Amino acid sequence: MVKWNWLQRTMVALSLASCGTTPTISEDATSDASDTAAADVATDTAVAPTETTLAVQREACAFGPGALAATTFGSDAPDLSKAPIDTIVVLMMENRSYDHLLGHLKAFGQPDAEGAPDDASNVDGKGKSVAWFHFDDYCFDDTTHQWNQVHAQFNGGKMDGFCTANGGSSLDPDGHRAMGYYTDADIPFFYQLASTYAIGDRFFCDALGATDMNRLFLYAGSAFGRTYNAIFGDPHRSIMDLLDEAKVEWKVYNESVPGLGILVDGYTSHLDRFVPLADFAKDAAAGKLPQVVFVDPDLLEQAQGGCDDFHPPGNVQLGEKFVFDVVDAVQKSPQWAHTALFVTFDEHGGQFDHVPPPKACVPDDSAFDGKKGDLEVPFDNYGVRVPFIVVSPYARKHFVSHKRLSNASILRFIEARFGMPALSKRDANSHVPAEFFDFAKPEFATPPAFAATTLNQAKADACVKAFPHK
Repeated sequence: MVKWNWLQRTMVALSLASCGTTPTISEDATSDASDTAAADVATDTAVAPTETTLAVQREACAFGPGALAATTFGSDAPDLSKAPIDTIVVLMMENRSYDHLLGHLKAFGQPDAEGAPDDASNVDGKGKSVAWFHFDDYCFDDTTHQWNQVHAQFNGGKMDGFCTANGGSSLDPDGHRAMGYYTDADIPFFYQLASTYAIGDRFFCDALGATDMNRLFLYAGSAFGRTYNAIFGDPHRSIMDLLDEAKVEWKVYNESVPGLGILVDGYTSHLDRFVPLADFAKDAAAGKLPQVVFVDPDLLEQAQGGCDDFHPPGNVQLGEKFVFDVVDAVQKSPQWAHTALFVTFDEHGGQFDHVPPPKACVPDDSAFDGKKGDLEVPFDNYGVRVPFIVVSPYARKHFVSHKRLSNASILRFIEARFGMPALSKRDANSHVPAEFFDFAKPEFATPPAFAATTLNQAKADACVKAFPHK
């Protein structure tokens, strides 16, 4: 005989009542009169699944579009809808891998952070072993990050194709620049920021490819099958739709072209939400930042040594300064007490990282949309590891998370905080950076003071000379 617990009986009753029907549930469908009181109590107690149980289901890609966070995270997981975070700021920079920027964080005093081993190397097209090395220059010819080349860099998880995939440059024909890195001596603020707040050393971009597809996983949970950079003229549901439907206030502060502009239909129908970058510092100081904020550096002038989005050949000092300015504005804002700033990168840009990215949930059933010659493989693998830093009064101090996360995890965090449904199987099954926070104890109620970044003018001049504005 079928037994229904209290939750099941209530859901049926509510469903029938919503149809104007007086609910009646037969005794056979509920319980036997002969049942003991103890059995009734056990039956009537709905036991919510734990995070351990649901994490297994997320790994199996069990959830899909429309899934709410309440159904995909366990009863013992933090309820992000009640988190004391009223303003979420997302700063997505461009094209740097974790090892390339933060691979020496352990030597800087963060022993939990995993960087490449000292003897890390790749072999170039001539069979020469190329060791991981420190860059003296602050800019270099752009490394390749297109679909086929990134799959070659990944090489089934061997992570040994970075030099060969980057060969052919007139300035670096053997692709050795892919093995270069920076340290705290070059980008001191970025190292201090990562060591002070909470970081993740298992944060991957969402696809083995270039900018647009990876940004789309932040904005829409999917690249819609596309393997190359191009705007979408046809409508696609995105975070813009979710925020509108949930009546959550949002803005994009952009220096040139906005990242969300990839989705042209959504962009052109929300032009009032896209405002000049200069307004960000003003709104932050006035306590007028909306609930969800995207901050975009100059995503347009990337082929010169003076760009500030970290995209090669841009001077790393300028990328670091851009991050400093955003952090400084957020920390000084009267909204600081209830703000979370996520600092990350859209993709690795073709630079070496030693950690093989794991398998991922295929986001949807979009048809493969590649250029001629592109490997026709599904979006079932995460991309290369990139830096991820959480800046908030509630961020855990000097903390390193090893939980697998991605750009879609930021999307899922926003969905969870504001009660919005998933857009795809990727965000529906993503973990979120909840463990980066201690919502009961704001360790940074008074934000730390960081020294302003300084510019090495000689290095800056060398970058502009090598890669002038076009």
